[in-house]
Amino acid sequence: MNDIDRRILRALEGEEQRLVAGPPGDQALLDRIAESFRTRNRRWTILVLALLLLFTALAVLCAVGLLTTDRRDTRSLVICSTGFLACTMIIMRLKLWYWQELNRIAIQKDIKRLELRIADLAEGMQGPGEVEE
Repeated sequence: MNDIDRRILRALEGEEQRLVAGPPGDQALLDRIAESFRTRNRRWTILVLALLLLFTALAVLCAVGLLTTDRRDTRSLVICSTGFLACTMIIMRLKLWYWQELNRIAIQKDIKRLELRIADLAEGMQGPGEVEE
């Protein structure tokens, strides 16, 4: 190994220890959610959660409007019920996206952990005096 390889290995040691420290699936849901705010897609995550809050408030507003409107006012009933259904469908889609984002992050960590284990195995299979090509 040359000098640059040694420097790269030293730089990766901290991350490697953090990834290899616990078994896969050991991470709690709240830790996964906190991790989603530290990835490169954190702006999208913040936007999606803000939209979730907005559409939840709109769905509650439509539900209150649906329950408090006069039953003979068909137009208001249709508008409030359509708004409620549209908001709940949008909320479901946003939650689905966020859940997939959490799974993507978990899969990336597992792949990184596997890469590190494969590198350890490859290093262990090489003899101490052998040189890579």
